[in-house]
Amino acid sequence: WISSLSYTTVSSSTVLVSLSPLFVASYNVIVLKERVLKIQIIGILVTIIGAVIISAGDFKISGDAIFGDFLAFLGAIFVAGYLIIGRNVRKNMALVDYVFVTYSSSAILLLALSVFLKIDLSFSSATNLTLMITHGLVSSGLGHTIYNWMLQYTTSTFVSTATLGEPVIASVMAYTFLNETPTLQTIIGGIIVIAGLYVFTRNS
Repeated sequence: WISSLSYTTVSSSTVLVSLSPLFVASYNVIVLKERVLKIQIIGILVTIIGAVIISAGDFKISGDAIFGDFLAFLGAIFVAGYLIIGRNVRKNMALVDYVFVTYSSSAILLLALSVFLKIDLSFSSATNLTLMITHGLVSSGLGHTIYNWMLQYTTSTFVSTATLGEPVIASVMAYTFLNETPTLQTIIGGIIVIAGLYVFTRNS
């Protein structure tokens, strides 16, 4: 997914990766025979519509953009797979063990790929290093671990839908810490996302 940002817009990429709840719900219903209420499906669709509204505005069409969109689409599929597998594994595996295996194997694989592709891993400033460490500890260490914790107590459909609240929270944080005033489009999209999440969670 991150690679897609080098080829397409943030908006296009975000919208496409936000489709993961549809893949998760479809798999759970078709393969696992999990019961999903029609009102829950409506909640998921409303939430995705809100995410599309937030991200719309700078879509572009070109060869590079299409390739980037394809990568983002694959990202949605892999996110869905990650949550589906995690839901199954977490039934019999403690959270600490699960995140240790998941995060450490990811780190080792990324390091190996970086060495193989001869990617420069040096950082340009102490600020960048601090941001990278904070990203690892807070965004991944805390944020993703909460999702992994949830997988033991609720469905992967629920967790994947809950992740769609991220653009709303990001907009609030950008306003609070970066003085970025959200556009009317962002506010409307955010309200729709919250409404969709409420409909989904209220009936879960």
